Amino acid sequence: MSNPTLSTLKAVEAELLEREMSLAAQQAELQRRLNALRSVMPMFQDIAVGAESLPAEPLPAEPLPAEPIESTDADEAESSAATAPNLEKAELNSVKAESNQAKAQKRKKAGRVKKDGRTADWQSYLREGAAEKPLQEAVLFFLQTQPEAPFSVADVMTALFRTVEMPRGQYLKARNRISNILSIGTRDQNWYRVKTGVYSLSNTAKAA
Repeated sequence: MSNPTLSTLKAVEAELLEREMSLAAQQAELQRRLNALRSVMPMFQDIAVGAESLPAEPLPAEPLPAEPIESTDADEAESSAATAPNLEKAELNSVKAESNQAKAQKRKKAGRVKKDGRTADWQSYLREGAAEKPLQEAVLFFLQTQPEAPFSVADVMTALFRTVEMPRGQYLKARNRISNILSIGTRDQNWYRVKTGVYSLSNTAKAA
């Protein structure tokens, strides 16, 4: 004959185990959402709220002055080698090779100019956090920060890029890339188009 008390205790144990598993699953989900939130927080550092202005065309950088090629110890060694009858031929060849290498390095250094900001890669202006993941994923993370809110292409640009520092040409290239990603995401139903140029994770969001 079964013990009713034991049966009751087993039933309570099963119920507690089930609740424990449910709480563990909830904790894992909360941890995942917390990690996702932390990964996008750097995007909002130094963002001017409501700022949507194209950066002015920067002045081209002036090239660095060429450095004069100075005579090297290798040149002096080569000159003195001609008057030293006891200098081995192999040593003289080595001095010549070092001399030519030193001259080539100085010519290369003298010919370097400062990179014009207008030709810089637009990806170099991504904010910390956005630069560490694929651009499509960075867009999704930003939209997830406020799932019910609508965001324009300019909003996404300001969140992901240091737009104030960007030359106009690079800004337009990056903006075109963001616009394409948002359009593709709408087609793939990753988010919704509220109206032309405005997107949201929620299909009930209303544009301002």
